[in-house]
Amino acid sequence: MARFYTRSLALIAVFIANPIFAQSWSWNPAPSNAILMDVQRAGMMSSIRSQNNDSDTDETAESPVELSYTFSADRMRSNLQNFVNKTRAQDPVGAAQME
Repeated sequence: MARFYTRSLALIAVFIANPIFAQSWSWNPAPSNAILMDVQRAGMMSSIRSQNNDSDTDETAESPVELSYTFSADRMRSNLQNFVNKTRAQDPVGAAQME
C-alpha cells in the first residue's frame, strides 16, 4: 500500500513539474462565466415576460394614457435661442453660426 502512495505522489509530482502539462491544464473562468451569464439572462427575461403577461390579464390595470403633441413655432424659436445663448458661453463662433 505504501508503494501505491509513493508511486502516486511521484506521478503527481511529474505532472505538476512538467510545464507542458501545466499549460494544458490551466483554468480559464471566462467560458463558464459566459454560460452562467446567459443562463441568468434567460431566467430574468422569462421572469419579465411572465410578469408582463400577468399584467395583461389583470382587470384592475389602468388604461393607457393618451399623449398628444402640438407644434408651436414660437416655442421652438424660444428653445433654439436658449440653446444658442448657452452655447455662446463656451463657443462664441459656433453660436454665431447657429444664430
